[in-house]
Amino acid sequence: MGKLSVLLALSTTVPCVPVPPSAAITPELVSTASAAELERRLLGSTRLPIVQAYLWGEALAPPTPPGKPVVTTVALFEQATDSGEEGFCQKVRYMVRLKPVMRERNGQLPPAQAALVTPSTLYRWKTTDGRGPACEGIDSEFFTVSDMDAQAVFARIRDLADLQKQALEHGQLDLTGTVDDEFGRQGRYAPGETGPVTDWQAALKAFPVSKIRIYDFLNTSTGLIWRFRADDWSVEVTYSSGRSRPTALSFRRFIPSPP
Repeated sequence: MGKLSVLLALSTTVPCVPVPPSAAITPELVSTASAAELERRLLGSTRLPIVQAYLWGEALAPPTPPGKPVVTTVALFEQATDSGEEGFCQKVRYMVRLKPVMRERNGQLPPAQAALVTPSTLYRWKTTDGRGPACEGIDSEFFTVSDMDAQAVFARIRDLADLQKQALEHGQLDLTGTVDDEFGRQGRYAPGETGPVTDWQAALKAFPVSKIRIYDFLNTSTGLIWRFRADDWSVEVTYSSGRSRPTALSFRRFIPSPP
């Protein structure tokens, strides 16, 4: 195996935008205010309406030591729209870092204004809502790409979606596949299932391409392996050396993490 190349380290970003005059807010307000209200207070106005907002990384970040200023970051997500990339939707995420503040004696954080706004563009494969292609979705159904690797990522997801379309239309698939259904082996099935998924083509038909959120690739001595994660499914898409189309698919369904 060659070196693992993780692509999520860099995201497609546009330069930090000037911080508009903003109202001071508290973390508690982020949890209770509407997305539109947070847009008005922190951003002033955006190209498209803000439809989702929350505190960023609070559960993962280590607590700030006593006596040190606390920095709060708020993530705000624009309404999704069609992308210039064929088959993809996009939305802009605004990371708003508030000015550092000291905790008050009662442990609460006082209001703080925005100090830095960093926008990034997120993408997802178009899904359907029964009326045609649909773009909107929650933030975890979108992914980021680096400028360097974006076109390769888009092309590989298009390949996977094309294979899924062929499978759903009962077309001939010129490749091999496997599936490992950990979820099903535990006796836990999705609606409509009566047992573990054992047919890789059934796994291909069920794979939620429009919810891909994580990807990476392996450069091996025999070709490339692209890996995608969506919901509780993952898939490895193998491109043998000298082949421009996938030659093998390997699916895995994980046991869902507790909420």
